[in-house]
Amino acid sequence: MIDFNFDEDCYGCGLCAEVCPTHAIEMRVNRDGFNIPHIITDKCIGCNKCDKFCIRLNVSHNEVHLGNQGIYAFYLSDKGQRIKSTSGGAFYAFAQSIVSEKGVVCGCVWNENMDAIIVATDKMEIVEKMRGSKYVQSTIACYAEIEAALKADRRVLFSGVPCQVAAVQRRFGDHPGLFTVALFCEGTGSQKAWHKYIDQLEKEQGSKLISAFHRKTGKYGWLSPMSEYIFASEKRTENLSFTLDEYVHNMIYGYFTCNSCYSCAFKGNQSTADILIGDYWGITDDLMKKTSNKGCSVVIVNSEKGKKLFENSTEYSEYQRITLEMAAKRNPPLFNCGGKNGLRDQCLAELDQMTFHNMVAKNCNMNTTKVKVQRLLHRLGLAGIAKRILRR
Repeated sequence: MIDFNFDEDCYGCGLCAEVCPTHAIEMRVNRDGFNIPHIITDKCIGCNKCDKFCIRLNVSHNEVHLGNQGIYAFYLSDKGQRIKSTSGGAFYAFAQSIVSEKGVVCGCVWNENMDAIIVATDKMEIVEKMRGSKYVQSTIACYAEIEAALKADRRVLFSGVPCQVAAVQRRFGDHPGLFTVALFCEGTGSQKAWHKYIDQLEKEQGSKLISAFHRKTGKYGWLSPMSEYIFASEKRTENLSFTLDEYVHNMIYGYFTCNSCYSCAFKGNQSTADILIGDYWGITDDLMKKTSNKGCSVVIVNSEKGKKLFENSTEYSEYQRITLEMAAKRNPPLFNCGGKNGLRDQCLAELDQMTFHNMVAKNCNMNTTKVKVQRLLHRLGLAGIAKRILRR
């Protein structure tokens, strides 16, 4: 029977529950707001399938040569489609390719409760809902659909954070029809913190939240992204994502991060994904002009399958070769785990007694000089200009 400190070390992928033949494992949200296994001992038959499949207990230490099949700056040719993506639209291009071949795409959407779940689809209208960053721990809800599609000889594209990719690969092996894309990840956010923030937003707006974009290309362009929250009343709110959005800003600074993210075993050359994608924050001036500050991705191709997926998507895109050093510039999450924020445990505990805003005001210091300057520039409509100047 699987047995370690789930609160500290579990990735929350749900694979143990998926493979258990007697349904003796259920995934439940712990006190901090993260998925962990709950063992129903009366149902356990001691088959140890959970131990054999657990990605925490079965980490491969075989390093890959990151980008051995190519590293690219990549963006969708269609500017309108690129703006709908978080960065350059690499995932969307890959998804178009797979769907055009009658395949299945797995990606993250919001459900009716505003939980982030990874679902499977062969319809582009659902793929549209997979676009955009969702900075909260998601649940893989499509293991059965992946299995059925692979058995039917359909291609499957799975996109998620690196540990989720590792779980899907552990479950289905190096199946020739399975293509995996992992996101540059700096840690997953607490479902508890996210839903406390939703409560605050809904009280402020007097309406139910029905959609959210934690990061999108808004009026300041890709370099200075906006968050957007959409309500049943048709009201919308926007703010500077990284600096003024109370949830996104503090998630990035580690106040709501999953404990297992501090020791992630799937960074850099330990990644098992066919392709890694993220933002090209080290973008050159030439590419910035070509993309009009509407987004550009880094695409790191690690396998022959990844190379095939990339080549099949190029009709929708523009791209050019870059080096690993260029890809990693201003992208520390590609290789490094973040250190634990000293107030992380306190912040999550205090959310049981405090509103989200009051907890942030008490602990998270959102009145630094930098934030005050960004707030002023945003009021003046100059935040994007300042970001481009500071980038240089």
